[in-house]
Amino acid sequence: MWNYYSWSTQKKTASGHNGSTRSKLSKNWHTWRNLILLHIGNDIVDLTDPHNKGKSRNLRFVNRVFTLSEQKQIFNSTTPDTITWALWAGKETAYKIISKCHPSASSTPRLYEVLLDWNDISHEPVECFGEDCVISGTVDTPYGHIHIRIFVTPEYVHCVGATVPLETTDAVVWHVDRMSPVSEGLPANESLCVREALKKHLSAYVDENPEGIEIRREKGSHGLQPPFVYLHGRRNDTDISLSHDGMFTAYAFTILEDSRTYAVENSRSASRQSL
Repeated sequence: MWNYYSWSTQKKTASGHNGSTRSKLSKNWHTWRNLILLHIGNDIVDLTDPHNKGKSRNLRFVNRVFTLSEQKQIFNSTTPDTITWALWAGKETAYKIISKCHPSASSTPRLYEVLLDWNDISHEPVECFGEDCVISGTVDTPYGHIHIRIFVTPEYVHCVGATVPLETTDAVVWHVDRMSPVSEGLPANESLCVREALKKHLSAYVDENPEGIEIRREKGSHGLQPPFVYLHGRRNDTDISLSHDGMFTAYAFTILEDSRTYAVENSRSASRQSL
């Protein structure tokens, strides 16, 4: 099972202000958060799910979702279904990120063009490791570029994205899990599974028990907002992204600069043991 993790130890501080200066700054708080804080997204597709097989042959779907350039990549590939879902995951990841900064952003898939990083679209991904491969790229959105990395396995496609190139930051953690089989007649609660898994992993970085961590999605003027982390009822600046499809769940989160070293080491050790 893929399992990636990273951490940041850089310290960044902001000067305090008071009086009228603080009042003026508060008006620009939302803009400052959008410009400074790292935003992330992720999306997973279960390639073994029967509903996802053969989708590249559905021309109505392909024409509605993908640009001409993306369609060329699909039709020139020896694994068109995999490329189809890799591109889809890239679009979904980018939209999740953009919607955090621009809640009114359109979700029309063709507005989010995925540009995968290989020189010749007639070739398969260039970074291959056995049956698995990693593809880097960008997504061209109405609000600028989003940087993505796509992990392809025989069972799933997982995309992680950020507002900065992932190779330039060590403050993003992501993970994929396979859900355990459930008893016949009892459907799995995928949303609960991925939330509980993220809370358990995140707890090592925020020095908090999973029970003290809450993940909320609240209503905004444009519908449900992205999920946010709350610690004992108080919103935390950790950015998160949740995804599930078929038998797989996936999540990503950012590590704030004040994460404790010992918590990072504990999480690192636990991640290695699960490999």
